[in-house]
Parts: sequence; C-alpha cells; structure tokens
Amino acid sequence: MIMSKLYDMIYSFIYRCRSSIRYKFTITIVFIVLIPMSLSYVYAYNNTYVRLKENVEQNLSDTISIIRNDLKGQFDIINQTSLLFLSNQTIRSALLMESGDPDYLYYEKTSRMDRELKNILLFNSAWERKLLDYIMVYENSRDYYFISRNPTTTNFLNKSGIEKYLELTTKEKQFIPPSKADQTIYFIRNFNDLNTQRYLGKLVMGINVDALSYVDKSFDAYNRLQIICFDNNGIIYSHTDKQMLGRKAPASYLRLIGLPGIQSITMDNENYLAASMKISDYSMNAVVAIPEKEVFAGLNSSMQRYFVWLIISILLSLLIGFYLSSKVVAPLKLLTELSGKVKGGHFQVKMPSSKYYELDELSCTFNKMTDEIDHLINEVYEKQLLLKESELATLQMQINPHFFFNILETISWEARFCGNDKIYEMITALGQLMRECSEKITIGEELQYIENYLALQKIRFEDRMNIDIYVSDETIKNYYLPRLCVLPLVENAIVHGLEIKRGSGSLIINISSSNDLIVIEVIDDGVGFSTECLDISRLEAIEVRKNAHTSIGLYNSNKRISLMYGSEYGLKVESVPNSGTKVTVTIPIDREGSSNV
Repeated sequence: MIMSKLYDMIYSFIYRCRSSIRYKFTITIVFIVLIPMSLSYVYAYNNTYVRLKENVEQNLSDTISIIRNDLKGQFDIINQTSLLFLSNQTIRSALLMESGDPDYLYYEKTSRMDRELKNILLFNSAWERKLLDYIMVYENSRDYYFISRNPTTTNFLNKSGIEKYLELTTKEKQFIPPSKADQTIYFIRNFNDLNTQRYLGKLVMGINVDALSYVDKSFDAYNRLQIICFDNNGIIYSHTDKQMLGRKAPASYLRLIGLPGIQSITMDNENYLAASMKISDYSMNAVVAIPEKEVFAGLNSSMQRYFVWLIISILLSLLIGFYLSSKVVAPLKLLTELSGKVKGGHFQVKMPSSKYYELDELSCTFNKMTDEIDHLINEVYEKQLLLKESELATLQMQINPHFFFNILETISWEARFCGNDKIYEMITALGQLMRECSEKITIGEELQYIENYLALQKIRFEDRMNIDIYVSDETIKNYYLPRLCVLPLVENAIVHGLEIKRGSGSLIINISSSNDLIVIEVIDDGVGFSTECLDISRLEAIEVRKNAHTSIGLYNSNKRISLMYGSEYGLKVESVPNSGTKVTVTIPIDREGSSNV
C-alpha cells in the first residue's frame, strides 16, 4: 500500500514536471543553482583531494628518506663504536690472558675490562646520545664483563635473556631483534685473535629502541601513523606500536620492499598510503604508513559542510522558483480559464490588460481573436454556408520482385527447352544484373556484374567491340566498393561512346591500387564529347533529370562515392571529341565493407 502511494506520488510529480510550465520553471531554477554548485563541489573536492594527496605523498617521500638516512646513520655509529672495542689492544690482551690463579686472573681481567670500557665510552657519541644502553664483552656464561647505563643492573646476562643467542650464533656480525619482554636490540660481533683468528669472545651492544624512533613533526596530526623498521626476514626491530617489536611484519609491508614511490596497501580492511626504503648495508627496511581516512578526514569534513550548504541552496532555489513561477503562470492560468469559456461558446469574454509588455500583447491578441471568432460564427450562421469535402484515392500497383524473377526464370527455361541458348544466356545475365544485393560488394562481384552486362552487349554488337579487363593484383578483387558504381560508367562508354561510332571500338577497364587507394579506369575510343561545361561534383538532381541519358550514371556514381567515403573521392572525366573518353574512379581501400572507412 505504501509503495503504491509512493509510486503514484512519483508518477504525478514526473507528469507535472513534463506537462506543467510552473514545475518546469521551478526545476529550471533548481538546475541553474544545482549544476554550477555541483560542478564546483566536484572540482573543489577533486582539486583538494589531488593536492592533499600530493602533499602527503611528498611528505611521505621526504620522511622515509630522512628515516632511512637517520637509521643508517645510527647503525653506522653503532658499527663504528663496535670497531673501537674490537680494535682495543687492552681488551684483546685481557681476553688472551689464560695462565695464573683463576681468582686473580678474573680480578685482573675485570679491572682491565671495566677501566677500558669506561675509557672508550667517555666521549663516545652513541653513548652520549643514549643510543646504547649496555656494552658487554662475553667469554662464556661465567666470564663476561659489562657496563650498563643503569647502575642497579647486577645480573645483566640472565636479565636480558640473550645468552641463548650468544651460544648459538656463529656469525661475525648479527642483530638480535627486541621482544615484548626485552625491548632492546642487540648487536653482536666476534673477538678474534688477529694472528691466529682464534675465537676469543663476543662484543654485545644493547641498543635503545626509543632512540631509533623518528617521527616527522608534519605528521603529528596523524594519530595512527606507523613507522616500522624490519629486517629482510620481516622481523620488526622498531615500531611506533611497542607491542609489535620482535613480531613478523604484515605481508602488505613485505610486499613494499623494493617498490619505488608511494603505494596504496590494505591492512585490517583499511587502506594506507605507504612508502619504503632499503637500508642495504644492514639488511634492514624502513616503512612509513598513514591511514587514508586520517589523511582525508579534514577534506571529508569540509565536503560534508559544503554538501549541507548545497542542500540548503537547493531548498531556497525551490522556494524562489515556486514564487517566481506563480507570478509567471498566473496570467497563463487566466488565459486557460478564458479559453475554456470561449470553447463553451462565450465569445464576449475579455482578458484584462497587464503592466508587462509581453502579457499586454497576449491580452490584446486574445481579445482580438475572440472578436473575430464571434464575427465569423455569426456570419456563418447568417449566411448558412455549408462546406463539402471529397476524397480522391489513387491506388498504385506495385510489382512484386519475387514474382518478376519467377517470370524471368520461366522465360529462360522456356528458351533453353526451345534450344535458343542466346536468349537463355541474355535472360540469365539480366536476372543476375537485377538481383538485389547489399549496399557494398567486392570488386570481384562488381566485375561479375560488368561481365554479365558485357555478355549481353557482345551478343548485340557481335565482333564490333573489343573488351579488355586488367586487374594489377588478384587481391584487389577482395576489396569493397559501392554496389554498381562502375557498371554505369561501362554502360555510358558503350551507349554514348561506342554505339554511335562507325566501325569497331575498344573498351578497356584498368583496376590498380596505390598508396591505400583503388584506381579504376574505364577507357573507350568512342566519339567522345566536350568536358568544358561538365562538373560532376556540382551537378544537381534536377539537372541530371533534364539530361538523364548522359549524366545520371556519372552523377549517381560520383554522389554515392562522395557520400560514402568523403568529398575527396569520386569520378574524374577526361574526353576529347572524336578520340574517346576516360573516366577515373578513385576510392580508398575498403577491406571490411563497413559503411565508414
């Protein structure tokens, strides 16, 4: 029931919009307001969207470059600091001490290590910038020496949980990722005897994860900005969300490795703009990602406010439209009412004058019309004039083509039974010529029509006419041309050139292709004519009818070619009286037989 009422309301509104001037006037005003504002809305949104996205992408590109360089710089500092420890002679000498009392040996090593570690870190930039939290020289699970930024740390080895990596790793240089329990990145390097390359121990450096973090101030407004550093295996070393440390990076981040520029990725059913860069020297990758919702949140908010203003503007334009349309339609409604009275036979009604020129003109015209109608009707009734009408119908009988061809078929078979092969051949050729065909045919099919026509003419002229047809390439026969555009030229050559010539005559048809064009020449050595006043392109249909036997074939062929392929294609006629005529047809190569080439 509700849907039916809604349908009736919509139908009634559409009907009024189509049939009522008032509604059309109102809708026009609405569209005059709506279209510019909608276009400006779309333009503003697209323009702002593009500019905002370009700015964000530029900031992302700059930020990922800064982050990559910053991380690489910090890793370089850490690597250079490790070389200070590995190259220190005192530490190496202490690690090589093996003979003597174990307690004294441990005390001596500890004192040397502690003093040397402090000396190295005294003016070290990595230590001063709090990039490093721990330094440890590890021999075994019992003998290790460390210095910590936190003086309360007493059992660093057990607390850090790194001992399992120290026992298992055999690499000369390795990063150990942080974990949820221990948010420290460890950088491990081997101590080797410079002479024998014998393994002496390991250098362990504890890197502060917070010192690696970097956030560009231009992205402070984005609460869900993600800055990630992970190795080639996808293990996260640094993340704006500390809960992600040590975990496997999402697959969407891994797919970014090696891709240039800004990419659009999807994580947790949300779209992000992301950029990545490799830190090749340390087998690390840096990624920056921002949710698109946050990037365009301000834009969407502005566009929503603009949309509300657009709705208000439409409502205002509706009110203004109804008000103005009522002013315009009121005189028309009065005119409609008065017209109804005139229809009822009240011819004395008058339309009042108006202060507006156009309406006043309408009022004068209406009043004059009613006066004339009243006068004419009175005059008709007084004189009692009667109008008489008659109709004359003329029926034109149309020939049924199917019936016509059946008659030709019957005559041809009758001629064949009677042994008159010449009449049989003539009727068969005529039937082929008159058979219906498509708008375009191949050149080969056109030649078949010509040969059928020439077969009829040979029977008539016997040996008086020599005919030669030359085709430069057999593939030309597969190209298309307008149906029966060459046959009329052959007919003109015979009827107006060779037929009235005394003695024998020659007809030559040359077909060739050049530069994507088909050139067809119809040449006869007949009586010829003067071409001074002949301009086929300017012939009109009425002029053709006046001299149908000499021009209609040329006109029709030229007109059809021009309409189908363009004015630059058509016929060219060259003729010399008493020498002959040459008609050249130029059309483009048409391989498909379509209407447009």
